[in-house]
Amino acid sequence: MDRLHPATRAITDGLDPNLALALARVLATDPPLDWEAREWLSVAAAAEAKASDQPLWLKVKVVACENQTTAMAPINALWARARLMAALGRDDADVFCSLAVFLECAEKFVRADTPDAALASYRAARATILSAEQSSPEWAAARDTFNRCRRLREFAKIVRAVVQDGAQLPQHLQQWMSWADLKEDELSLVEA
Repeated sequence: MDRLHPATRAITDGLDPNLALALARVLATDPPLDWEAREWLSVAAAAEAKASDQPLWLKVKVVACENQTTAMAPINALWARARLMAALGRDDADVFCSLAVFLECAEKFVRADTPDAALASYRAARATILSAEQSSPEWAAARDTFNRCRRLREFAKIVRAVVQDGAQLPQHLQQWMSWADLKEDELSLVEA
């Protein structure tokens, strides 16, 4: 028995990324009553699988990721936007290829974090994870901080890719590029 909702299946089995995008946008604004939001994961996975042949599928992935509630969803959406800009070119008339929209999403993800303060938090969280009792509130808080820092490290890789593709980013975002080389086990930045 197929576990995916027919609305999800129409996207995941589709051949036309433009039709899939239109269907995904409908799901985002007016999902059927029996549709479950966890199915965005299936939409995102199918779009990713098809994107190597047709980059337009990355637009479907952006919609899917931006409607997920997982911690990695904003990073996955930013990666898809970066890949779209690289494949199709930056175009402020296209919400998916717009550098301005990418920057808005990046700012929303980073919030008030700065690389130096986040690195200190990352180191402290890792030390707590390695030393505290796993059932303690300190360990749980450290785990959350550590995972946030992992996502910041992935964000740094996105920033580096966008800058290498020729985009001019604000300095406060460019300064995250050093985090792309952060090694978990060494707790330091690797010299290039």
